[in-house]
Amino acid sequence: MPRSWYPSTTPQNLEKWKFPSCRTCNEDYGRIEERILNSVGLCLNHDHKATKGIVEKALRSIDMDSAKGEKDKIARQSRKSSLYNNMVIFDRMPEIGVLPNFGGNSRGTYNYLTIPIYADDLFAFGEKIARGLKYILDENKYLGHEYKVETFICREEALDDFEKFLQNMGKEYNRGPGLKVIRVVATDDIDVSISKIVIWESLMLYIFVDKNSVDEL
Repeated sequence: MPRSWYPSTTPQNLEKWKFPSCRTCNEDYGRIEERILNSVGLCLNHDHKATKGIVEKALRSIDMDSAKGEKDKIARQSRKSSLYNNMVIFDRMPEIGVLPNFGGNSRGTYNYLTIPIYADDLFAFGEKIARGLKYILDENKYLGHEYKVETFICREEALDDFEKFLQNMGKEYNRGPGLKVIRVVATDDIDVSISKIVIWESLMLYIFVDKNSVDEL
């Protein structure tokens, strides 16, 4: 997880996970993670232990007064304009397309103010997480490109049996209040895995790694 995504309540002595990356991928993922933080971060509860400081970071990223120079000011203005121009107001919560844990609250006179997020950004971030977990948890080993990484976004209640499987068979890793991982590795192929990633106790990603796609299994 990017360092900027860790809430301010993260213990100072916690070693933040990291793994090697080429410069191009690092820059590409940096832009993806910035977009996710700037949009999802604004939809979080700023008083929660798992999100402390994240909303403020998202707001600061579009605050021109916090700019370090003219170039940075222009970039912040561009992010703010893009964010505002893409917001949509609904008079009722849409039945589809809303991230789990991010719907159901109407505030003031705005009804349901929504911030669009790119699905491809979440899928790409899921792949990064899967490859990072492989390297960190499996003794610095890389995930071969013959393995497919698929990321799913579902409500927990829709996956009751699968949730029980994760709880019974998975190993849990807590990295402070902002990040939790539950991971199950296949006994006959340690490169095959299923993981549940919970970020800020709100954003949930289910990640499958196999040589075949989920539809083919």
